[in-house]
Amino acid sequence: MDCKANFLMKIFFKDLIFFLLNEVVSKIPSRKFRIAIFRLCSGNKINRSCIFGLKVRILNVQNISIGSKSNINYEVILDGRGSEITIDSNVDIGPRATIWTLQHDCDNHGTKSAPVEIGKNVWIGSGATILPGVSVGSNSVIAAQAIVTKSIPRNVMVAGNPAKIIKKISRSDVDLLPLRRFR
Repeated sequence: MDCKANFLMKIFFKDLIFFLLNEVVSKIPSRKFRIAIFRLCSGNKINRSCIFGLKVRILNVQNISIGSKSNINYEVILDGRGSEITIDSNVDIGPRATIWTLQHDCDNHGTKSAPVEIGKNVWIGSGATILPGVSVGSNSVIAAQAIVTKSIPRNVMVAGNPAKIIKKISRSDVDLLPLRRFR
């Protein structure tokens, strides 16, 4: 096989895996089966104790790593096309939240990418959006529908568009976060 045909086969199989993960596997009503397939495709960078809801879309699963006891709710989008997404342990991502590593660059009509890091014990509300290059500190809360454009320190609650700190979280508040309700 010549070089061009080999290149086309790699693209075909990468696209086939993308299609099967997002259009078939993500809709199978067995959490254990979904996590087993996602782990296999990621090279075991996704912990087996994670929970994946139905219709989670993962774009380039090889760039996604998820720590133990994290909950990825239904219809979440994890975009690893541009760079890596690192999600630590005990993270709860609400339904329809999106985490992007690739975005349009309005200056030159191209794209730009950057990794995203989510610390331990983070709670991301429903419909929240995290943009490329953002780092979310441990024990933080991102309110529903928030648009996170800049990194967030640890132990804070953010809300709005763009997301701004609305509250510092004390140690007693961290213990009240509903992060372990699915464990």
